[in-house]
Amino acid sequence: MSIVSYPFFIFLAFLLPLYYFTAEAFRWKVLLFASLLFYLFSGTSFYIVFILLTTLSTFFLGKWIGRMAEETDKKLHTEVLEKEEKKRYKKELKKRQKRVLILGLFLNFGILAIIKYTNFVIENINALLYQSGSEQQFSMMNWIFPLGISYYTFQAMGYLIDLYRGKCSAEKSLPRFALFLCFFPQLVFGPISRYSDLSPELFTGHSFQFKNIRFGASRILWGFFKKLVIADRLSIAVSLIISDPETFNGIYVLVGMIGFTLQMYADFSGGMDIILGTAELLGIRLPENFNRPFFSKSLAEFWRRWHMTLMQWFRDYIFYPLSGSRFCITGMNFFSSKKLPFLASRFPIYVASISVWFITGLWHGASWKYIAWGLVNCFVILLSQEMTPLYRAFHKHFPKCRGRVYDAFQVIRTFLLFSFIEMFEYYSFVNVFRMSFNMLTNFHIQDLYDERFSTLGLSLSDWIVVFLGVLLMLYISLLQRKGSLRERLSKKPEALRFTLYFLLFLSVLLLGIYGQGYDAGSFIYNQF
Repeated sequence: MSIVSYPFFIFLAFLLPLYYFTAEAFRWKVLLFASLLFYLFSGTSFYIVFILLTTLSTFFLGKWIGRMAEETDKKLHTEVLEKEEKKRYKKELKKRQKRVLILGLFLNFGILAIIKYTNFVIENINALLYQSGSEQQFSMMNWIFPLGISYYTFQAMGYLIDLYRGKCSAEKSLPRFALFLCFFPQLVFGPISRYSDLSPELFTGHSFQFKNIRFGASRILWGFFKKLVIADRLSIAVSLIISDPETFNGIYVLVGMIGFTLQMYADFSGGMDIILGTAELLGIRLPENFNRPFFSKSLAEFWRRWHMTLMQWFRDYIFYPLSGSRFCITGMNFFSSKKLPFLASRFPIYVASISVWFITGLWHGASWKYIAWGLVNCFVILLSQEMTPLYRAFHKHFPKCRGRVYDAFQVIRTFLLFSFIEMFEYYSFVNVFRMSFNMLTNFHIQDLYDERFSTLGLSLSDWIVVFLGVLLMLYISLLQRKGSLRERLSKKPEALRFTLYFLLFLSVLLLGIYGQGYDAGSFIYNQF
């Protein structure tokens, strides 16, 4: 069931009254039933076995970790023990909890790896066999990717790690824990929530407030505008450009590069608006996943603003533990002993950063091009960090190179840099540099007036709609720098609010991309 479909609206139309007419204490049960129903109608209902396996394994392993902590805590408070004995008990507790945690990580990440990366491994083995002259080839697995497996797996493992760290208590109700993992809005493509943040939202009965309905509906409508008016219209031209690099070269590489970035943002953030708005209809606040990324002044800042819950997950559960791991400390001490302070200070950061971005690339897709994409991001961010003293020296000697003009330059530079790196997602590694060189050496604005432009599938009016839609999207982002735009609109006269929302609804209705054979419900991030 796509979140951009008539069945989804019918689903919501039945859910909302049922949810609000149910007693507050039992509303979470309505959400659990609705979430399971949503998954069964998602098109991958057979694969519900995987989310059930993750739910059951994580729940019982979590209870095991929690029970060990409770038993040890009880022992420490009921028995008179020396300080060293208490330390020994706590150390032993962590060892036992760690074994359970590793079991949970191995099992659930193993499921994800088998489902998502088996064909990638087979493909590389076949390539090696072919290079060695062998005629033997292994068959690919014909698997359908289960809905949301990357998201709910990360969310489940975050819960287990938080339990091990003592940051939350184990959930004792299996149905309640199941709702935490399979809450239907975030099943599509996140956000990745923490148990300590999401559980109060899910299990605290929310009273009916018209403000939630109005705010939720307006956000859903704004998401539809981004998705159907901008992203799906842009995708027609962008897909043609990037699928035929031999024909669409020169300035068309730049058009495809910028178009792909804008399409992906409108698609992903539009989908998130629909998801967050749907949860808001129910009085539930999910974490934000975007914070105006196109106003970032560096690539590192950009990634703190884009897909925030995923990047926070990598930071908290991979980067920090790895940078403080025994391996990194040993490496740091080794370089210190060799009188190499530069390498000693950077070794933990480099190892953790490269590992995080390698995994980030692999998470985005089972392909070497995604791994290259991740490592290029890592290289640029680390290089920028190393050049920080040069930036400071530059600004010290040229203090006038600051202000709005320089800020605008940084924003545009970051946008173009991100757009360039995104080319690794749709071109081969060699083609990225070949097409970039071709763009720089064969850049002619007049080429936009040749016959190739007319084959992109968009009319002049379509391009005008895209241009105005992107301007509106950026203008709304500018307005949100001063706080919630919806809160400010709520204080305006009702006639003005109604007019603005009606115009937005009319825009989606009249300008949205529809048509036979076109899958408006397909989101770029669904594949993850």
